Amino acid sequence: MENKKVNIILFIVLIIIVVAIVFLIGKYNEEIAEKAKDIIENNIAPALVAEEPEINIVPTLDDKINGNTMWCGSFQLAWTDFKDNIVKQDIEFSPQLEMVKNLNTSEFNTDMISSDDYYIKSGVMTGGLKEEIENALKEKFDYTSDFLNQFSWDENNGIRYFAYAMLNKKFEFNQAFDDLNKGSFAGQGTDTTYFGLNANMNEGARSQVQVLYYNNENDKAILLQTKQGDEVIIAMTNKMKNFNQIYEKITTESQNYQGNKALTDVEELKIPNLSIDTEKEFTDLENKEFEDVDGNKMKIDKALQTIDFSLDKTGGQVISEAGMSVQQNGIEEPEDIRNFNFDKEFVVFVREKDKTLPYFALNVSDIEDFQ
Repeated sequence: MENKKVNIILFIVLIIIVVAIVFLIGKYNEEIAEKAKDIIENNIAPALVAEEPEINIVPTLDDKINGNTMWCGSFQLAWTDFKDNIVKQDIEFSPQLEMVKNLNTSEFNTDMISSDDYYIKSGVMTGGLKEEIENALKEKFDYTSDFLNQFSWDENNGIRYFAYAMLNKKFEFNQAFDDLNKGSFAGQGTDTTYFGLNANMNEGARSQVQVLYYNNENDKAILLQTKQGDEVIIAMTNKMKNFNQIYEKITTESQNYQGNKALTDVEELKIPNLSIDTEKEFTDLENKEFEDVDGNKMKIDKALQTIDFSLDKTGGQVISEAGMSVQQNGIEEPEDIRNFNFDKEFVVFVREKDKTLPYFALNVSDIEDFQ
Protein backbone atom coordinates (compact mmCIF):
# COMPACT_ATOMS: atom_id res chain seq x y z
CA MET A 1 0.00 0.00 0.00
CA GLU A 2 2.82 2.35 0.93
CA ASN A 3 4.61 1.64 -2.36
CA LYS A 4 1.42 2.38 -4.27
CA LYS A 5 1.16 5.83 -2.66
CA VAL A 6 4.81 6.56 -3.51
CA ASN A 7 4.22 5.53 -7.11
CA ILE A 8 1.17 7.77 -7.35
CA ILE A 9 3.13 10.74 -5.94
CA LEU A 10 6.01 10.11 -8.35
CA PHE A 11 3.55 9.88 -11.23
CA ILE A 12 1.96 13.21 -10.26
CA VAL A 13 5.39 14.85 -9.96
CA LEU A 14 6.32 13.48 -13.39
CA ILE A 15 3.12 14.89 -14.88
CA ILE A 16 3.87 18.30 -13.35
CA ILE A 17 7.41 18.26 -14.75
CA VAL A 18 6.17 17.29 -18.24
CA VAL A 19 3.54 20.06 -18.18
CA ALA A 20 6.17 22.59 -17.05
CA ILE A 21 8.55 21.56 -19.83
CA VAL A 22 5.80 21.81 -22.44
CA PHE A 23 4.86 25.26 -21.11
CA LEU A 24 8.47 26.48 -21.25
CA ILE A 25 8.97 25.14 -24.77
CA GLY A 26 5.79 26.93 -25.82
CA LYS A 27 7.02 30.22 -24.35
CA TYR A 28 10.39 29.75 -26.01
CA ASN A 29 8.74 29.10 -29.37
CA GLU A 30 6.59 32.20 -28.92
CA GLU A 31 9.72 34.28 -28.34
CA ILE A 32 11.38 32.77 -31.41
CA ALA A 33 8.26 33.51 -33.44
CA GLU A 34 8.22 37.12 -32.23
CA LYS A 35 11.89 37.55 -33.12
CA ALA A 36 11.28 36.00 -36.54
CA LYS A 37 8.36 38.36 -37.08
CA ASP A 38 10.53 41.33 -36.10
CA ILE A 39 13.26 40.21 -38.47
CA ILE A 40 10.80 39.88 -41.35
CA GLU A 41 8.94 43.15 -40.69
CA ASN A 42 12.08 45.23 -40.13
CA ASN A 43 14.40 43.51 -42.60
CA ILE A 44 16.84 42.59 -39.84
CA ALA A 45 19.42 39.93 -40.65
CA PRO A 46 20.33 38.57 -37.19
CA ALA A 47 23.63 36.97 -38.15
CA LEU A 48 24.52 39.46 -40.86
CA VAL A 49 24.70 42.78 -39.01
CA ALA A 50 26.93 45.09 -41.01
CA GLU A 51 30.16 45.84 -39.23
CA GLU A 52 31.59 49.33 -39.11
CA PRO A 53 34.49 49.62 -41.54
CA GLU A 54 37.88 49.54 -39.81
CA ILE A 55 39.21 52.72 -41.37
CA ASN A 56 41.29 55.23 -39.46
CA ILE A 57 41.12 58.95 -40.23
CA VAL A 58 44.19 61.06 -39.51
CA PRO A 59 43.99 64.86 -39.06
CA THR A 60 47.10 65.75 -41.10
CA LEU A 61 49.33 64.34 -43.80
CA ASP A 62 52.13 64.02 -41.24
CA ASP A 63 50.25 61.76 -38.82
CA LYS A 64 51.17 58.09 -38.73
CA ILE A 65 49.21 55.75 -40.97
CA ASN A 66 48.48 52.12 -40.22
CA GLY A 67 46.38 49.84 -42.38
CA ASN A 68 43.23 51.37 -43.88
CA THR A 69 43.76 55.10 -43.25
CA MET A 70 42.23 58.26 -44.75
CA TRP A 71 42.93 61.95 -44.64
CA CYS A 72 40.97 64.92 -45.95
CA GLY A 73 41.84 68.60 -45.62
CA SER A 74 38.48 69.71 -44.16
CA PHE A 75 39.55 69.22 -40.53
CA GLN A 76 42.77 71.14 -41.15
CA LEU A 77 40.78 74.03 -42.66
CA ALA A 78 38.44 74.19 -39.65
CA TRP A 79 41.37 74.00 -37.20
CA THR A 80 43.33 76.75 -38.97
CA ASP A 81 40.34 79.09 -39.15
CA PHE A 82 39.64 78.61 -35.44
CA LYS A 83 43.32 79.01 -34.53
CA ASP A 84 43.78 82.17 -36.60
CA ASN A 85 40.47 83.93 -35.95
CA ILE A 86 39.40 82.84 -32.45
CA VAL A 87 42.49 81.70 -30.54
CA LYS A 88 44.79 84.01 -32.56
CA GLN A 89 47.87 81.92 -31.77
CA ASP A 90 49.02 78.32 -31.96
CA ILE A 91 47.02 75.90 -29.83
CA GLU A 92 49.22 74.43 -27.09
CA PHE A 93 48.30 71.52 -24.86
CA SER A 94 50.38 70.42 -21.88
CA PRO A 95 51.92 68.07 -22.71
CA GLN A 96 51.73 68.97 -26.37
CA LEU A 97 50.42 66.34 -28.80
CA GLU A 98 52.23 65.50 -32.02
CA MET A 99 48.99 65.81 -34.01
CA VAL A 100 48.44 69.31 -32.59
CA LYS A 101 51.96 70.31 -33.65
CA ASN A 102 51.13 69.03 -37.11
CA LEU A 103 47.79 70.85 -37.22
CA ASN A 104 49.37 74.12 -36.09
CA THR A 105 51.72 74.12 -39.08
CA SER A 106 48.66 74.46 -41.35
CA GLU A 107 50.57 72.78 -44.17
CA PHE A 108 47.36 72.21 -46.12
CA ASN A 109 45.55 75.52 -46.63
CA THR A 110 43.05 77.28 -48.88
CA ASP A 111 45.74 77.97 -51.50
CA MET A 112 45.62 74.27 -52.38
CA ILE A 113 41.94 74.05 -53.32
CA SER A 114 39.53 76.16 -55.36
CA SER A 115 37.29 78.47 -53.36
CA ASP A 116 34.36 76.95 -55.26
CA ASP A 117 34.90 73.65 -53.47
CA TYR A 118 35.07 74.54 -49.79
CA TYR A 119 33.23 76.48 -47.10
CA ILE A 120 34.68 77.59 -43.75
CA LYS A 121 33.06 79.32 -40.79
CA SER A 122 34.04 79.97 -37.16
CA GLY A 123 32.20 81.95 -34.51
CA VAL A 124 30.29 82.02 -31.25
CA MET A 125 28.17 78.86 -31.04
CA THR A 126 24.56 79.97 -31.37
CA GLY A 127 21.47 78.84 -33.22
CA GLY A 128 22.05 81.77 -35.53
CA LEU A 129 25.48 80.46 -36.51
CA LYS A 130 24.05 77.00 -37.18
CA GLU A 131 21.38 78.49 -39.42
CA GLU A 132 23.97 80.60 -41.23
CA ILE A 133 26.09 77.52 -41.99
CA GLU A 134 23.07 75.51 -43.14
CA ASN A 135 21.94 78.28 -45.48
CA ALA A 136 25.44 78.73 -46.90
CA LEU A 137 25.80 75.00 -47.65
CA LYS A 138 22.40 74.96 -49.34
CA GLU A 139 23.24 77.98 -51.47
CA LYS A 140 26.79 76.97 -52.40
CA PHE A 141 26.52 73.19 -52.77
CA ASP A 142 22.74 72.54 -52.67
CA TYR A 143 23.61 70.39 -49.67
CA THR A 144 21.63 69.65 -46.51
CA SER A 145 23.87 68.69 -43.58
CA ASP A 146 23.00 66.35 -40.71
CA PHE A 147 26.53 66.78 -39.41
CA LEU A 148 25.73 69.91 -37.40
CA ASN A 149 23.08 68.05 -35.40
CA GLN A 150 25.79 65.90 -33.82
CA PHE A 151 26.84 68.90 -31.72
CA SER A 152 25.03 70.48 -28.78
CA TRP A 153 23.80 73.99 -29.65
CA ASP A 154 22.59 74.84 -26.12
CA GLU A 155 23.18 78.58 -25.73
CA ASN A 156 22.87 78.39 -21.93
CA ASN A 157 26.16 76.57 -21.51
CA GLY A 158 28.64 79.44 -21.16
CA ILE A 159 30.76 80.98 -23.90
CA ARG A 160 31.25 78.43 -26.66
CA TYR A 161 32.71 78.59 -30.15
CA PHE A 162 32.22 76.47 -33.23
CA ALA A 163 34.64 75.91 -36.11
CA TYR A 164 33.36 74.29 -39.29
CA ALA A 165 34.66 73.40 -42.74
CA MET A 166 33.25 71.49 -45.67
CA LEU A 167 35.13 70.23 -48.70
CA ASN A 168 32.91 69.21 -51.62
CA LYS A 169 34.63 67.88 -54.74
CA LYS A 170 33.21 65.89 -57.63
CA PHE A 171 35.20 64.89 -60.69
CA GLU A 172 34.55 62.97 -63.89
CA PHE A 173 36.77 61.32 -66.43
CA ASN A 174 36.38 62.62 -69.96
CA GLN A 175 35.71 59.07 -71.03
CA ALA A 176 34.64 56.26 -68.76
CA PHE A 177 37.02 53.37 -68.20
CA ASP A 178 35.89 49.78 -68.64
CA ASP A 179 34.38 47.40 -66.10
CA LEU A 180 36.78 44.51 -65.59
CA ASN A 181 36.23 40.99 -64.33
CA LYS A 182 36.02 40.44 -60.60
CA GLY A 183 39.20 39.19 -58.98
CA SER A 184 41.16 38.85 -55.78
CA PHE A 185 42.77 41.61 -53.75
CA ALA A 186 45.95 40.89 -51.78
CA GLY A 187 45.34 37.22 -52.50
CA GLN A 188 42.06 37.20 -50.60
CA GLY A 189 38.85 36.04 -52.26
CA THR A 190 37.76 36.68 -55.83
CA ASP A 191 34.86 39.12 -55.36
CA THR A 192 36.69 42.45 -55.69
CA THR A 193 35.24 44.59 -58.49
CA TYR A 194 37.60 46.53 -60.73
CA PHE A 195 37.62 49.12 -63.49
CA GLY A 196 40.39 50.03 -65.92
CA LEU A 197 41.70 48.91 -69.29
CA ASN A 198 42.45 45.66 -71.01
CA ALA A 199 45.18 45.55 -73.62
CA ASN A 200 44.32 47.20 -76.97
CA MET A 201 41.04 48.59 -75.64
CA ASN A 202 39.37 52.02 -75.13
CA GLU A 203 41.92 54.44 -76.58
CA GLY A 204 39.94 57.44 -75.36
CA ALA A 205 40.17 56.38 -71.72
CA ARG A 206 43.77 55.25 -72.21
CA SER A 207 44.80 58.79 -73.15
CA GLN A 208 43.67 59.96 -69.66
CA VAL A 209 46.39 57.88 -68.00
CA GLN A 210 49.88 59.21 -67.33
CA VAL A 211 52.60 56.96 -65.97
CA LEU A 212 54.43 58.87 -63.24
CA TYR A 213 57.04 56.16 -62.75
CA TYR A 214 57.48 52.42 -62.86
CA ASN A 215 60.35 50.79 -60.99
CA ASN A 216 58.78 47.36 -60.63
CA GLU A 217 55.33 45.85 -60.11
CA ASN A 218 55.42 46.78 -56.40
CA ASP A 219 56.81 50.30 -56.84
CA LYS A 220 54.85 52.35 -59.36
CA ALA A 221 52.48 55.32 -59.78
CA ILE A 222 50.00 56.60 -62.35
CA LEU A 223 47.92 59.75 -62.74
CA LEU A 224 44.34 59.87 -64.06
CA GLN A 225 43.18 63.15 -65.61
CA THR A 226 39.60 64.45 -65.22
CA LYS A 227 37.31 66.95 -66.93
CA GLN A 228 37.55 69.36 -64.02
CA GLY A 229 41.36 69.35 -63.98
CA ASP A 230 41.60 67.26 -60.81
CA GLU A 231 44.27 64.58 -60.93
CA VAL A 232 43.84 61.16 -59.32
CA ILE A 233 47.21 59.68 -58.36
CA ILE A 234 47.38 55.96 -57.60
CA ALA A 235 50.61 54.47 -56.33
CA MET A 236 52.04 51.29 -54.91
CA THR A 237 55.17 51.68 -52.86
CA ASN A 238 57.13 50.40 -49.89
CA LYS A 239 55.79 51.00 -46.38
CA MET A 240 56.17 54.57 -45.10
CA LYS A 241 54.96 56.13 -41.87
CA ASN A 242 52.78 58.97 -43.21
CA PHE A 243 51.11 60.31 -46.34
CA ASN A 244 53.59 63.15 -46.69
CA GLN A 245 56.50 60.75 -47.05
CA ILE A 246 54.65 58.76 -49.70
CA TYR A 247 53.68 61.89 -51.62
CA GLU A 248 57.24 63.25 -51.52
CA LYS A 249 58.52 59.95 -52.90
CA ILE A 250 55.98 60.05 -55.75
CA THR A 251 56.95 63.63 -56.60
CA THR A 252 60.68 62.85 -56.60
CA GLU A 253 60.36 59.59 -58.53
CA SER A 254 58.11 61.22 -61.13
CA GLN A 255 60.53 64.07 -61.72
CA ASN A 256 63.43 61.67 -62.17
CA TYR A 257 61.65 59.00 -64.23
CA GLN A 258 63.06 58.62 -67.74
CA GLY A 259 60.75 55.86 -68.96
CA ASN A 260 57.66 56.04 -71.16
CA LYS A 261 55.00 58.15 -69.43
CA ALA A 262 52.21 56.96 -71.70
CA LEU A 263 50.24 53.79 -71.09
CA THR A 264 50.94 51.75 -74.21
CA ASP A 265 48.29 49.79 -76.09
CA VAL A 266 49.46 46.43 -74.78
CA GLU A 267 49.60 47.54 -71.12
CA GLU A 268 46.67 46.93 -68.80
CA LEU A 269 45.24 49.02 -65.97
CA LYS A 270 43.30 47.54 -63.06
CA ILE A 271 41.91 49.68 -60.20
CA PRO A 272 39.44 48.55 -57.50
CA ASN A 273 36.13 50.37 -57.24
CA LEU A 274 36.17 52.33 -53.99
CA SER A 275 33.31 53.61 -51.86
CA ILE A 276 33.39 54.60 -48.19
CA ASP A 277 31.33 56.90 -45.97
CA THR A 278 32.71 57.09 -42.43
CA GLU A 279 33.48 59.45 -39.57
CA LYS A 280 36.10 59.99 -36.87
CA GLU A 281 35.86 61.70 -33.51
CA PHE A 282 39.29 62.99 -32.51
CA THR A 283 38.97 62.17 -28.82
CA ASP A 284 42.68 62.84 -28.24
CA LEU A 285 41.97 66.53 -28.84
CA GLU A 286 39.01 66.76 -26.46
CA ASN A 287 38.86 68.01 -22.86
CA LYS A 288 42.40 69.36 -22.80
CA GLU A 289 43.09 72.90 -21.63
CA PHE A 290 44.72 75.57 -23.80
CA GLU A 291 44.70 79.38 -23.90
CA ASP A 292 43.84 81.99 -26.47
CA VAL A 293 45.99 85.06 -27.08
CA ASP A 294 44.25 86.92 -24.22
CA GLY A 295 44.90 84.14 -21.70
CA ASN A 296 41.32 82.82 -21.68
CA LYS A 297 41.26 79.11 -20.93
CA MET A 298 39.52 76.88 -23.46
CA LYS A 299 38.86 73.22 -24.17
CA ILE A 300 37.53 71.32 -27.18
CA ASP A 301 34.26 69.60 -26.27
CA LYS A 302 33.96 67.65 -29.51
CA ALA A 303 36.10 67.29 -32.63
CA LEU A 304 34.53 65.38 -35.51
CA GLN A 305 35.14 64.71 -39.19
CA THR A 306 33.17 62.79 -41.81
CA ILE A 307 34.51 61.61 -45.17
CA ASP A 308 32.42 60.30 -48.07
CA PHE A 309 34.70 59.08 -50.87
CA SER A 310 34.07 57.10 -54.03
CA LEU A 311 36.02 56.21 -57.16
CA ASP A 312 34.79 54.20 -60.15
CA LYS A 313 35.08 54.04 -63.94
CA THR A 314 33.26 57.38 -64.45
CA GLY A 315 34.99 59.48 -61.77
CA GLY A 316 34.53 60.09 -58.08
CA GLN A 317 33.79 62.44 -55.23
CA VAL A 318 35.14 63.63 -51.89
CA ILE A 319 32.59 65.17 -49.52
CA SER A 320 33.92 65.89 -46.07
CA GLU A 321 32.68 67.91 -43.11
CA ALA A 322 34.68 68.82 -40.01
CA GLY A 323 33.69 70.62 -36.85
CA MET A 324 34.86 71.52 -33.36
CA SER A 325 32.80 72.81 -30.46
CA VAL A 326 34.99 74.70 -28.00
CA GLN A 327 34.17 76.00 -24.52
CA GLN A 328 35.82 79.00 -22.91
CA ASN A 329 36.61 78.93 -19.18
CA GLY A 330 35.02 75.52 -19.00
CA ILE A 331 37.60 73.45 -17.13
CA GLU A 332 38.49 74.89 -13.77
CA GLU A 333 35.85 75.44 -11.11
CA PRO A 334 36.11 78.59 -8.96
CA GLU A 335 38.60 78.01 -6.15
CA ASP A 336 36.08 78.93 -3.40
CA ILE A 337 33.69 76.11 -4.37
CA ARG A 338 34.80 72.74 -3.05
CA ASN A 339 33.26 69.33 -3.49
CA PHE A 340 32.49 67.33 -0.35
CA ASN A 341 30.26 64.70 -1.92
CA PHE A 342 31.23 61.28 -0.56
CA ASP A 343 29.47 59.46 -3.34
CA LYS A 344 32.09 56.81 -4.05
CA GLU A 345 34.45 54.68 -1.98
CA PHE A 346 35.33 56.44 1.28
CA VAL A 347 36.71 55.82 4.79
CA VAL A 348 35.27 56.56 8.26
CA PHE A 349 37.28 56.89 11.49
CA VAL A 350 35.90 57.48 14.99
CA ARG A 351 38.10 58.59 17.86
CA GLU A 352 37.88 60.23 21.29
CA LYS A 353 38.87 63.83 21.60
CA ASP A 354 42.60 64.37 22.14
CA LYS A 355 43.42 60.71 21.52
CA THR A 356 46.13 59.80 19.01
CA LEU A 357 44.36 56.80 17.53
CA PRO A 358 40.77 56.11 16.51
CA TYR A 359 38.81 53.33 18.01
CA PHE A 360 36.79 52.61 14.94
CA ALA A 361 37.55 52.52 11.21
CA LEU A 362 35.44 51.72 8.19
CA ASN A 363 36.06 51.61 4.46
CA VAL A 364 32.87 51.81 2.38
CA SER A 365 33.00 50.58 -1.21
CA ASP A 366 29.54 49.03 -1.67
CA ILE A 367 26.81 51.10 -0.05
CA GLU A 368 24.20 48.35 -0.43
CA ASP A 369 25.77 46.54 2.55
CA PHE A 370 24.99 49.52 4.76
CA GLN A 371 21.49 50.56 3.68
